[in-house]
Amino acid sequence: MSVFSTVCEIGRGGFGVVDRVRDSRGKSFARKTFCPGPHIPADVHDKLRKRFKREVKIQAELGGNEIMPVLASDLDDRNPWFVMPLAEKTYECQIQEDRRTGKVDIDAIADILNGLQYLHDLGYVHRDLNPKNILLHEAHWKLSDLGAVLPPTGHTVTLTEGTVIYTEQYCSPEQRTDFTALSHQLTFMRSGAFCTISSDRHRAHPIRNTTRRGRWGSSLRSARSRVRLGGRQ
Repeated sequence: MSVFSTVCEIGRGGFGVVDRVRDSRGKSFARKTFCPGPHIPADVHDKLRKRFKREVKIQAELGGNEIMPVLASDLDDRNPWFVMPLAEKTYECQIQEDRRTGKVDIDAIADILNGLQYLHDLGYVHRDLNPKNILLHEAHWKLSDLGAVLPPTGHTVTLTEGTVIYTEQYCSPEQRTDFTALSHQLTFMRSGAFCTISSDRHRAHPIRNTTRRGRWGSSLRSARSRVRLGGRQ
């Protein structure tokens, strides 16, 4: 098994910590380790540890173009861990860049939708998608953090009672009851009326690129006319 040395902490959640690590050849990776926060009762640690192991197994099985791959893991450790490629950035960082430039990369939206479609086609539901766990790797945006994933019907999954399995500010009310219901905003994306905001903030300019990646990419068509914000012509 490869030996990894910790370089620095990248992020921390309720049940785990992500560190930047380096192998014996000096190559950098991201390692996620089971590490419940101090607010998590000790009597539920074993259940959460099992859930963490399930996350690793599912991500290892599904990892590739749509899901961040698992490169190494040790699920027998008291604090199990796994190693992924080190992402170039999170979608949270991309959002900040988009705000500064006033433009949106439609390929990123297509990648995210393709990743969700990939999960749903296999019967999985992510349940905690947010900009921090959408990662750029090898020029593709990939989904990660499958700790709250709902497996296909017939697979056993038991979540700790009372555990919040989504990031509140990124979970819409309708998605709590029907995960297949895409919002009205995505209807605009499919029809091609996806716009960037101009510097004068009075007009939205449709993005006209018509060739996009994957199944959802083919649905992101260019809008034919310039429209004002608020739907006014």
